[in-house]
Amino acid sequence: YFETAQWAADGTTVLTYSSSNLISGYIVPENLLSPTATRPLKLTPQATIQLPEPSNVLVGAPYFQLTEPWTQQLLVSSQDHPIQLYYLTSSTSSSPSPASCYPLTKTRSETFLSATSLIWPYPGTHFIAGTRNLLAKFDISRTGSEPLLRVKTIPSERHLSKGGGVGMRGTISSLSAQPPDASNASLVAAGTWTRWVGLYDFAGSGGTCAATWSIAHASSAEEAAIGGDGIVQTIWSPCGRYLLVGERKSTGVLVYDVRVTGKLLGWLAGREARGNQRISCDVFPGQEGSGGFEAWSGTTDGAVKVWEGVGSIEGAHEPAWSWDAAQRSTIGSTCVHPSGSVVATCSGSWEFPDEEE
Repeated sequence: YFETAQWAADGTTVLTYSSSNLISGYIVPENLLSPTATRPLKLTPQATIQLPEPSNVLVGAPYFQLTEPWTQQLLVSSQDHPIQLYYLTSSTSSSPSPASCYPLTKTRSETFLSATSLIWPYPGTHFIAGTRNLLAKFDISRTGSEPLLRVKTIPSERHLSKGGGVGMRGTISSLSAQPPDASNASLVAAGTWTRWVGLYDFAGSGGTCAATWSIAHASSAEEAAIGGDGIVQTIWSPCGRYLLVGERKSTGVLVYDVRVTGKLLGWLAGREARGNQRISCDVFPGQEGSGGFEAWSGTTDGAVKVWEGVGSIEGAHEPAWSWDAAQRSTIGSTCVHPSGSVVATCSGSWEFPDEEE
């Protein structure tokens, strides 16, 4: 089944990753929005990459262009291997070799650290990887080289206090880049399995930590009462003022105003993500004059829900509308096309038969 789906930077291709370790690229048909097209349209992958081992994360190049084959690049990360770059182009081999590798190792033992999250922000000259208690910034042009910058999320792993309460301890499970402002400044939001969020400045101050806070109290019964057992996604609003934080085993998505560190603004109610499977949402600018922005997310019961005016409502925010996209199947990814006229979803999950069956 499909685990994740995402739009390529130019909006012409949907990139997917399946449970069989297969990466596929589906070019959107030209007649997708044509009223005379025969429904449903059949999508077939134009290019595939069969990975030899499971990948923790998949991210496409921010300069991806369908008309320029050299830009069709992907980054993946497997256990006990360097971060690898592949070209998503048609080839005679279904299992091509990586074009570049970027080792991330422990400084003392030289054992590989598995990147559990990646972001590759525009213009694409650098990417940032997250692993346990560490963020690393790489130069995409320096293949085979160690990261340019290492940022520890706690002061020390070797001390008995493990940071002494400073910073955030845990595996970085999610990374997202804030939309840059007029001065091209942007913060990186990192989320951990231990339910912490950190904001880091990689633009001009060498990965300085701007803020860290725990979301455990916000999602508890005392506030949102939506549960949660580890962050699976952090995503910025289109304006860059708000940060959405999604967890596994939860029934909502937390909404923070980053101008007030750690202060919960509200939560998107009714986003059922009751299992361990990663469920990713997407955002889109709201209509002029309506205030706020839109949030789109799938659920474990096969529905896609849409919240409107996010950021303008405090407390519980109920979905505006929804539809059944996959009967009783978990919607792993919901991604909105940059034009706002098309939404791509992928669904599937493992099922265990009853003892009677």
